[in-house]
Amino acid sequence: MTDGGTAHDLLCCPVEAVRRWCKPETLPEEVHEPLERLLSGYHDYADVSVSRPFDFSTTHSSEQYDALEMYCSVSGYGYLFKLVSDTLRTEHAAEEHLLVAATLIEFLTIDLYNLRLSQLGDPRYGNFECLTHRGMPVYQEAVRFYEDIMRNPGLTMRGFAIPLALTSTSADPRVMEDFATKQSPGGERLVHMHLQVHTRGIDEALLRAYRKRYPDSVVTSICAMPVANIAPGGRKGDFAQVRLFFQLLSVTTTTKPNRGDSVPIVQVIIVTMNSNRDHSTESSTNVDEKRVQREIFRRLVDASKYRACAELAAEFAPADVQGYRMLADQMLSEVLEMKKFHFDDVNGGSDSALDLQKEDVALWLGGKLDSSYPRQYALRREQWHQALANKDWTGTLKTLSKEYNWRRCDWYNTGSFHAEGDGLSALHIIAGSRPPEDKYSEEYRA
Repeated sequence: MTDGGTAHDLLCCPVEAVRRWCKPETLPEEVHEPLERLLSGYHDYADVSVSRPFDFSTTHSSEQYDALEMYCSVSGYGYLFKLVSDTLRTEHAAEEHLLVAATLIEFLTIDLYNLRLSQLGDPRYGNFECLTHRGMPVYQEAVRFYEDIMRNPGLTMRGFAIPLALTSTSADPRVMEDFATKQSPGGERLVHMHLQVHTRGIDEALLRAYRKRYPDSVVTSICAMPVANIAPGGRKGDFAQVRLFFQLLSVTTTTKPNRGDSVPIVQVIIVTMNSNRDHSTESSTNVDEKRVQREIFRRLVDASKYRACAELAAEFAPADVQGYRMLADQMLSEVLEMKKFHFDDVNGGSDSALDLQKEDVALWLGGKLDSSYPRQYALRREQWHQALANKDWTGTLKTLSKEYNWRRCDWYNTGSFHAEGDGLSALHIIAGSRPPEDKYSEEYRA
C-alpha cells in the first residue's frame, strides 16, 4: 500500500482490473447485470466489517449475493467457468488475467461465507456434509488422468487440488446422468463420466481442540454450500463447490447398451473437505506461531479426510482401508509432537466423521426485508404470500415445494418481506380463512 493508501484503494485495483478485462457492457444481460452490481457495490466478509453500508431507500444491499447469483445462472456459470479454465490452461497467463480470476473467485467465496451467516443459515451449514453428483461427457484423455492418479502406490499421492476451482454438483443422480449424456459439438464419441463427490467436515472433537488452542480461528464449511435459494429456477439439490482439494478413492469402468452399441461409463469416487483454510491465518506471515498454526490445521484437515476415506474405502476400495487409518493416526501423532493438544473423544481414528455430534448453532445476518435476501429467494417468498392472500392453496404448496425441507417451517411463521405489507404470518392468514369447499365440507364442518 502506498503512503496515504486505504483499504478502498486496495479493493479498487482488482475491481478495475476485472472491469477492464471482462468489459461488462459487452456481456449478455444475465451476466452483465449481476457483474455490474458486484463491481459497483460493497462486498466484504460480514463479521469482519462491522459498519456494512445499507440504504433502505435503494434496492441494492451487501447481502444480495451478486457473485453467487451470477454463478448460479446458466450464462453466468458458463462465463465464470470459461474464464477460470482459460486461466488455468494458459501456460503463461498474463498477470492481470490471474488477478481477474482470483478476484472473482474471492468475491464468490465472500458470498458463500456471508450466506452461511445469513438469515438463510441453518445449523447444518456450520459443518455441511453431503453426497453429490456431477456428470460430464469427456474424452478418453480425461479418464486416463484419473487412472494415472489411481496407479500411485502411495495413498497420499492420490490427492489433487485446483485452487481456483469452481464447480456445481447435484444431490440428484438423474441430473448427473443427463449432463453425462450431452453430445460433443463435433459429434465425437465421448465417455460418460459419473463423479460421486463425498463432502465431509473436520471431526468435531478435533475442531473443538483447535478452536480452544486458537480462539481467534475462523473455520467455515464454505467449500460446499446449498445454493438453490440463490439460483433462478434452482433445484433443491444444487450445490456450489469452490477451492476444492480432492482425494481419489476409486475409478471403475462399465458399459451401457445404447441403440445397439455400448457406451463406456466411468464412475469416479472422490472425497473433498468442506473446510480447507482458517481465515484468521490468510493474511498472516508464515513464520513462528502462525506457521505452526497452519501446519496443525492442515494436519487436522488431513486426519479428518483420511478417516472419511477409510470409512468409504470399505465399500469402494477395501484394500486401502488400513492404509487410510494409518495415515489418519500419523497426522494426529504429528500434531501431538508439534504442540500439546487434548483431543476429547478421539479413539485412534476409528470413528467416522458422520458419527460425531455437530454444533446446533445458527448465526444470522441482515434484516427481515426483501432487500436483505437474495433476489430469487425474496421473489419466491413474495409469490408465497401473494398466493396466501389470494387463497391459492395449490400455488402456495407449489412454491413451498422449492424450499429445503428443513427450512419450510420458517415460511409459516414470518410475514411479508415488504415494509408496507400487513405483516401477518402464513399461520395467521390460514387460521383466518375458510377451508376450500368440496364434497367433504359438510361432513367435517365444526
